[in-house]
Amino acid sequence: MRRKLLTLLLAIATILQAIPMNIIAEQTENDYGVVGAYKAYSINNKLYEPKGDEGGVANDVIYIKKNNDNDANKGMPAYCFNAKKSIVDVYDSTPNFGDLTDPMPTYTKINGGINNKFVDLADEKRLKNNGELVSAVLKVIYNGYRENDGNRVEEIKDAYKTAYDDTVSDVEIYAATQKAIWYYTDSVKEFELNDDRIGKSITTKVLRLYRFLIGKDDHGLGLTLNEYTGAQTLDLYMPDRGQKDNALPYQNLLGTDLVDKKGSPDVKKYNIKVKKVDEEGNALLAGATLELKSEKNIIYRWKTDTTENNKLSNPRTFYLQPGRYTLSEVSPPEGYRKAEPKTFIVGEDGKVNGVTEIVMTNKKIPVMSIQVSKKWQDENGGKYNDTNFLTVNIKLKADGDVALDASGNIIKPILLFENNKWTYEFKNLPVYHPGKENLENEKFKYTVEELDIPEGFEWTEGRDTVITGNGNEKNEIYLVNKKKVETEEPKVQNEAHIHRIQVNKTWSDLNKKSKKPVYFELWKVVDGDESKVIDRDLVGGKLKNPVKLNEMTPSVAWNNVYVNEELTKKNFVFKVKEVDDKGNPWEDKENGYSKEDTKIIEVANATAKLFTVTNTYKKVDTEKNITISKVNIGGTELKDAKIEIRNESGDQLAKGKIDGEAGDLKWTSTETAKEIEIRPGTYTFYEEAAPEGYQKVTELKFKVDESGNVSLVDGFKGQNEDKTPATVTAKDDKLIITDKAKAKKQEVVVSKVSLSDDETKTVGVVGASIQIFEGEKAEGNPIHSWKTDGKDHTIPNLEVGKKYTFHEETAPTGLKAVTDFVFTVDEKGAVKLEKTSTTGEVKIEEGKLVVTDAIDYKKVVISKVKIGGTELKDAKIEIRNESGDQLAKGKIDGVAGDLKWTSTETAKEIELKPGTYVFHEEAAPKGYKAVNDVTFKVDENGKVEVV
Repeated sequence: MRRKLLTLLLAIATILQAIPMNIIAEQTENDYGVVGAYKAYSINNKLYEPKGDEGGVANDVIYIKKNNDNDANKGMPAYCFNAKKSIVDVYDSTPNFGDLTDPMPTYTKINGGINNKFVDLADEKRLKNNGELVSAVLKVIYNGYRENDGNRVEEIKDAYKTAYDDTVSDVEIYAATQKAIWYYTDSVKEFELNDDRIGKSITTKVLRLYRFLIGKDDHGLGLTLNEYTGAQTLDLYMPDRGQKDNALPYQNLLGTDLVDKKGSPDVKKYNIKVKKVDEEGNALLAGATLELKSEKNIIYRWKTDTTENNKLSNPRTFYLQPGRYTLSEVSPPEGYRKAEPKTFIVGEDGKVNGVTEIVMTNKKIPVMSIQVSKKWQDENGGKYNDTNFLTVNIKLKADGDVALDASGNIIKPILLFENNKWTYEFKNLPVYHPGKENLENEKFKYTVEELDIPEGFEWTEGRDTVITGNGNEKNEIYLVNKKKVETEEPKVQNEAHIHRIQVNKTWSDLNKKSKKPVYFELWKVVDGDESKVIDRDLVGGKLKNPVKLNEMTPSVAWNNVYVNEELTKKNFVFKVKEVDDKGNPWEDKENGYSKEDTKIIEVANATAKLFTVTNTYKKVDTEKNITISKVNIGGTELKDAKIEIRNESGDQLAKGKIDGEAGDLKWTSTETAKEIEIRPGTYTFYEEAAPEGYQKVTELKFKVDESGNVSLVDGFKGQNEDKTPATVTAKDDKLIITDKAKAKKQEVVVSKVSLSDDETKTVGVVGASIQIFEGEKAEGNPIHSWKTDGKDHTIPNLEVGKKYTFHEETAPTGLKAVTDFVFTVDEKGAVKLEKTSTTGEVKIEEGKLVVTDAIDYKKVVISKVKIGGTELKDAKIEIRNESGDQLAKGKIDGVAGDLKWTSTETAKEIELKPGTYVFHEEAAPKGYKAVNDVTFKVDENGKVEVV
């Protein structure tokens, strides 16, 4: 009976494990716990400092939306929860959600009110208590960038404008909010106002907003953080897909909508790998397009690879929760048959039938290719040369019907034209009918059909060519079209024969191409009167006119153009005009292009007319207005800086205009930024003298372009006197140089003491080795060191506001070295402790840094016994110094003082420093004789040895 009961219980457990939990989860409210219900992406906002720094310093904005939502709305702004994991896929603009080659990563939503989810998902949280972490993050988002009701975005923008007379964008507020979140969830080192990461991982604007959001009072915005007093929380989103191809796992994400706390299901995710191999299971297969779906959502579609550049694609790791999934092969590798879909269930133990890897295999089949080549002949069978405008679509057929490749995909018609040299190769074609490999009478018979032979030509060769193969070979079909011999008809002197008009766009100097959009309009000239071609001018159909030129394809064309004049036999010709978006003649004078310098050449043949439009560049060399601003870290203009603008090599003053007067470009800064006029070119900014209390900026070069925009020169982006990178911003027509204040220095007096032996007073310590390090750790080389002599010691030249670490390398015998601690000194020389000691005592007393070493007591047990080992009482015992002439100091029963006592029936435990001592029995118990003095030694480990 007991064995039957055990078997029944095991069966029930197995059934429960097989239940697809995501089926249950998909019925929960608001998609909580539904695998793959959401997708996330990011938009690159290119917020850089300095301008043009391709490394970038801002966080790209993340959005999250329903997986099946493919309309144009961006979705809800979200934030990365973990600083050291990979961001979602980044796009330059809002993508077309319904037409993505590479699907976005999907996410499972969890309510932030479940258990300790915030603490569980935070890697290096600053706050260990879940409630405290939730409150801190909620406060950041409540006051930072979000798009729902009650946000403070406009209030922050107004405050920044008032404080700094400058604007901040949504993106900059978002970036500050993201960094403030990481401050709490991942303990990212605090960004400070003089931070050397400015221009590398944060901008000056974002830094001020960040300081506000983490509750500091030095941001200058005049704002205070609002407390969130509601009972709501934030949603968290866990990724379904494993590492990106750069080997970093995807981020957990944090929503920005305030939501009610739900008792929604918690989510546990497990690593499940998907592997694609050959039929024998020995070799990984590249080139397979696979798709993984949950019950409702596509989690990912990807192409397998086995090379180093994408080795994480096979096997591919997913983070899946218990439930039912389907793995399908969209298209197999070339030369392999498409595999059947596999449905599997992830159990509550995170395994699929006891394993964590799903393997899909493919069977190899014989394949071949067919190369189709096109030739054109004139009426006499010779080579036809005028093929620039000829095109033809060809279609591959199998057994006279639609052809499928070995992957089961329909082979679409292909356009042959001049650019592909009238040649195309159809690859990955199955040799045999499916499942009938190696049967000679089951081979496919391939033919090629021309779908649209150009007017005036006929198909003369290749129509009846049939191709069969044996596998792994390339076959060829040659198609020949020959020009028809046509009888002459009476000609009308017009362009009725022209049905295709093409415009090729060229520039006289490809390096000086204008960025202004170019449009072309099609016009017709009838009996000397010209007019733009519109829909009612056509014999049926519609015409897009004008057409915008695509930068990537520098030509436009109108095909199948039939105008009414062809029916009425009127004389007419086509012409084109180059225009702007308002229909005016195109020109870009500011950048050297005038409409008078545009050349149009036209060439017509039997059916088409080609226009070549060339824009000629002429150098524009006029002075541009730029502004040079010299400011401090707070953005206030600094006066009394002596500034010169020199030529590119820096050995001569540049010429230009200051306040409308021509001459050398040099001036002394005032409380207003300086506007100068200067020709386009490269220049050197030279600061002959900085304002009092500030460092000069050197090694700074900038460019002024034809539009008057300012940019920095790589390798010369400015350097402060202390060799740190200068803070320089080039934006539009403005160059902003932020001077760094000179470090103010102070000295600190250190008093190194310990307690006296009786612990009633402090005494100076002699022989302690002390080191001072810059920063918050005792790393690198010390900036100052000394050995204590029992007197106060002065540490000179400490920078105001900088953090220093006090490190006691060794303490004298009998004392414990104080634990490392961090301190700073302010402008008045006052010392502030940033991180206190745990061994010893550190305090500020009468302006001095007082460091007290703890006494290194060792516990020793003194036992007074008779033969037989019984403790004797009433012996008067003393512990004396090494010479035996003075009582030693230590502790008895935790009380400091002279080491003397009367024995009892229990051994006595005392505390004393390492050293050599004399045991002295002043009086023995009655009936016993006092022992002679015994010299003993206590070592650093508390071990006792009789000398």
